[in-house]
Amino acid sequence: MNCRWIAWLVLLLVASSAQWGCSGLPQGAGDAQQPIVALYDSRAVAIAFVGSEIFAESMKEIRREYDQATAAGDGAILDRIQLMMQQRQKELHAQGFGTAPVDEILEHYCEQLPMLLEEAGAFILISKWNEDALARHAGVTRIDLTVALIDLITDDPKQRRSALEILDQEPVVTEAIENHQD
Repeated sequence: MNCRWIAWLVLLLVASSAQWGCSGLPQGAGDAQQPIVALYDSRAVAIAFVGSEIFAESMKEIRREYDQATAAGDGAILDRIQLMMQQRQKELHAQGFGTAPVDEILEHYCEQLPMLLEEAGAFILISKWNEDALARHAGVTRIDLTVALIDLITDDPKQRRSALEILDQEPVVTEAIENHQD
């Protein structure tokens, strides 16, 4: 089953059970459980991801293809790989320093995300930069799961530190990222 469908199913189940008072989440004496929106900083997720095993494995595969194309003298494949890597670098800059969505990164962790949400008592995970989605949940209690996501994605201390450090910075505007040259 597609991870996106699993996430929606979990969201639907949690949302419907909360509506009927059967969420299984701890409730105060006589108090109804308040819905909780889990927030995260997408920049930190992107920075943590480039230090993850999943990212490293994807780069090994690209490197293997590059080495094969080099050995075969296949300029067309080398050009395609170079273009793909330039595009990926721009995307990672937009995600790691700007506010671009990281949905494709989170898809790698779709099996763990429902448990993370359940542990937090949250019914949805939204980037803190997604103003439209946040507006749909105005007035709902919010908690930040950025650190939990960083810890889920990487166990590399240096990468974790870099992901945490970005939280103290303001995002770079999209135009500045697009005009950046490596």
